[in-house]
Amino acid sequence: MKIRVLPLLGLLCILSVLACNKSQETLPDSSFFFNCKIDGSDFTAHTDPLVSFGAHLMNKGEFFNIIGKDKDGNGFTIWLEGPLEEGTFMTQNLNASIQTSIYYEVIASYQNWNSTGNGGSGAVTIEKNHSNYLEGTFSFTGINATDGSLKVFTSGSFRAKKL
Repeated sequence: MKIRVLPLLGLLCILSVLACNKSQETLPDSSFFFNCKIDGSDFTAHTDPLVSFGAHLMNKGEFFNIIGKDKDGNGFTIWLEGPLEEGTFMTQNLNASIQTSIYYEVIASYQNWNSTGNGGSGAVTIEKNHSNYLEGTFSFTGINATDGSLKVFTSGSFRAKKL
């Protein structure tokens, strides 16, 4: 009886290891993206350097940023401060467990639009917080603090590699 149980136990161990390895899914660099519509016009991040995701510990909490830039260096930064979890986070909710901000910058004209500030608002939805990547959507109305102009950012989506 003991001899028959050992092969079954060995098979269960192998299947457990294989199941754990599947959760460590690694995606090819070509599967990462960062897209958005800016006042109705398409924005797509350049893939070299890759859309990036960084995680840094800060003051006993965590600070995360997701960056997507085009070939001219114009682009987005999404900041999430707090323990990262799946869900939707509003940029103007100062009482939330995760503080959120979205920022768009045009390098050549030194202009930027932020989701926080008078007239700005937005949301980031983290749909998948995988060990190797982060996936989600965002939209916001950004305000330019210099001239007060507004831009509307819709249909934002990303899959960013954790670095």
